[in-house]
Amino acid sequence: LNLPEAAESPASFRDADQISAWAEAAVERFARAGVVEGNNRGSFLPQDNASRAECAAIYARLIRSVLTGYKG
Repeated sequence: LNLPEAAESPASFRDADQISAWAEAAVERFARAGVVEGNNRGSFLPQDNASRAECAAIYARLIRSVLTGYKG
């Protein structure tokens, strides 16, 4: 999977400061690729557990990205 490079600034989630340092670049790259999105309030909720529906949505977007090729 060819993901976009991480930007110098952190992901634009309201709670981006709560994303663990080791995960920041991956979250940024997947967010820029449209694989992960924030909730309706613009938060990522990095310390919460993901629901089944949230996991299914991420998997669906990831598979779509792989099959269609990320076009940035």
